[in-house]
Amino acid sequence: MDLAILKGFTWGFKDKQFDLNMRYTPIAQELFVENRKRLAACLPTNALAVVNANDTCATNADGSQNTIVNSDLFYLTGVEQEQSVLVLYPDADEEKHRELLFCANPLRTVNCGKAAS
Repeated sequence: MDLAILKGFTWGFKDKQFDLNMRYTPIAQELFVENRKRLAACLPTNALAVVNANDTCATNADGSQNTIVNSDLFYLTGVEQEQSVLVLYPDADEEKHRELLFCANPLRTVNCGKAAS
């Protein structure tokens, strides 16, 4: 294999390049959109789905463990940020209220780029 060291923290094999700060290659946002549509189709009329992120676990008074990503939240949004909540209400009157994502720090980016899809 041709391992090519490139600028900064990127590396690649021939035409494919990766960022060493990323845990995995970026996932297409369409996957998360489709996952939310599938869940919404399973909900009964006027049902509401709430998916929240896992809390950060404290190890002692001045430390904390790495956050364990909630796999359900990641499956639906691609978000790995703690203190995030997804609310799905497919029957909402206004389309902008059908999918709501609340983040404690919406400007923060995750290793794979934008925090929200």
